[in-house]
Amino acid sequence: MKNKICTILAKAGHKILGDKNTQALWIEEHYQDKKILKYKFHRLAGLQEIIDEKSSIDDLVSIEEERIISLDYDFKRYPINSHDTRPIRDINEFKKVRQSVDYLKRLFQRASIDNVDYKFQRAKQGIRKTGSNKQFVVRHILRGLLHKVKPFYDLNLSYTQLSIRLNEYGVTISQIKHAKNSSNFSPNMIADTTLNRSYIRKILRLLDIRTNNNYKEFLELLLHKKITNESEVKYLDN
Repeated sequence: MKNKICTILAKAGHKILGDKNTQALWIEEHYQDKKILKYKFHRLAGLQEIIDEKSSIDDLVSIEEERIISLDYDFKRYPINSHDTRPIRDINEFKKVRQSVDYLKRLFQRASIDNVDYKFQRAKQGIRKTGSNKQFVVRHILRGLLHKVKPFYDLNLSYTQLSIRLNEYGVTISQIKHAKNSSNFSPNMIADTTLNRSYIRKILRLLDIRTNNNYKEFLELLLHKKITNESEVKYLDN
């Protein structure tokens, strides 16, 4: 925005001090926030506040308020890639999308396109994320392994041997049996983060699973594919 003139500015309902260029810089800076932040602003008292007998306000005065900064997409249409959207299919899909957005906001997390899509896809599959990311990753890998979903294959390990290999992840024989008896495996349910990719690779190495492409096929099976990814799979880092 430096050395440029802002002629039209959509402020998404925010009350920001300064001229258009200053306001545009404020929006641009906060658009990159990792978490939802709050800001303070002043407004004039409303008529209802002034005439309300229970209100302490009895004149047209300036009132300071605090609100969250909300610069995320509104999901009135559903994104299908970085540039295109489609209509929401039905009321059930709309409710699941809004629930995903509200869930993130309650945690003061950004309702980015990828974050909402990840929550939405899990909701569609009826998968609840309990425990830490680390626990969720190992549970999901166990399901893929025990249901022999390709590229997983039979390791010829007893439940005891499997629990010993994954001891540092707190895996018990009871958890292994639960994974075996659970419903069908759902692909692409692990959030695509550097830490989760590290967990996946380490768990596979503990299971003595080796590949010559840094576990590409396993990552493609397990990781949630971000809407904003380009056609080239860049999330499969080294």
